Amino acid sequence: MHNGVYKTMEEVIDFYNRGGGAGIGIELPNQTLPPDPLELTKDEQVQFIAFIDALTDTTGLTQIPKRLPSFEDAKLNKRKIGGVY
Repeated sequence: MHNGVYKTMEEVIDFYNRGGGAGIGIELPNQTLPPDPLELTKDEQVQFIAFIDALTDTTGLTQIPKRLPSFEDAKLNKRKIGGVY
């Protein structure tokens, strides 16, 4: 989550499954989530996490692109693949 309180997707799903902050008894005046638990089964939680993981594209972490997208700005088109550090 944004403040680092949960380290894994399993912990985040459990938080929402229990109704967010209000669902676990935390008074949060700005929370817009209803306090109702989602009532996902363990199997549904596992399936949901598998779905979220399937949406993660790690291509940029494992492969160098063959080319960069073209721009109207010629200066941007002169960029080097991989960037300059």
